[in-house]
Amino acid sequence: MIDLKPAPPTLSRECQDNRQYQHDEQRPLANGFANFQPRTDKEEVDCHGNRKAHVSHLQYSYPLKLMVPKYASRSNAKWLYPISYGGGLLAGDHINLNITVGTRCCVVITTQGSTKVYKSDRLTSRQTFNAKVESEGFLAILPDPVVCFANARYQQTQVIHLSRNSNLILLDWMTAGRMANGEHWQFTGYSSQNSIYLEDSLVFRDSVTMADKSTVTIKQAMGSFCVVAMCVLLGPQLQSICEEAIARYGKRKPYGYKYDSTKVVSVSSLSYGVKGDNIKGVVIRISSQTTSEAFQEIDQLLSILYPKLGGDPFENKY
Repeated sequence: MIDLKPAPPTLSRECQDNRQYQHDEQRPLANGFANFQPRTDKEEVDCHGNRKAHVSHLQYSYPLKLMVPKYASRSNAKWLYPISYGGGLLAGDHINLNITVGTRCCVVITTQGSTKVYKSDRLTSRQTFNAKVESEGFLAILPDPVVCFANARYQQTQVIHLSRNSNLILLDWMTAGRMANGEHWQFTGYSSQNSIYLEDSLVFRDSVTMADKSTVTIKQAMGSFCVVAMCVLLGPQLQSICEEAIARYGKRKPYGYKYDSTKVVSVSSLSYGVKGDNIKGVVIRISSQTTSEAFQEIDQLLSILYPKLGGDPFENKY
């Protein structure tokens, strides 16, 4: 049974211009729950190993809306779109999302566009995400980048619990702001923490905090770079891609190699042992001057997985 709690159809105050959008009262805490489980009436597995899944529980509250389009995927993978009413996160918004991915199910969490964080004089916009991936499940978190407007305050926490044979792609990236409007690292504060647990043991944690200091501003520290991205790949189904990433980005450069000053890509190995099995993963970090440059690296890395995921979540965007 699917439990749907749709949000109110309109906001109390319409958005006339995103640059000037403000609200008088803080919106309520938005909770979302989605449970994806394999169908029990019949065993349906596609050519990519994804088991046919259904949404056993779906619930959300204003200002959050969760969409699971029926025909978004060309495989058995399910796609989930979290949407915030108002086109982004207002000052003081707090979105709390909880996801469960069942055995041998594949779920893609993506967005319709960049996550916009509007300006705030004092309140922080927050997003909290918790996920549980059961045995042989596959979770791909592939959102568009976070875009913090000038004077915005943003905090993000993501916690993923994996089972022994679970698989995970976690993409976390951001831009300097509305670059077309001349905004470059002019937000007040940004914080992002990603934690990955394997059967209750912490195997990875990454924490990023950005704020101006008396000695140096964010803009000065970032120089010409306008996009920062991190991608984690973990799990037995991603071993070949991890090995390819290490071979491509981790190999020693020849003497006299001329580095690209507009883009930097690095890779780090991530491995853990579970009951005698050694599972390897990678952490890839990208800094670039433009969103398209960062996306080229992301697309080159993940494009081989698009058939399993049922499509390209970034198609015609960058």
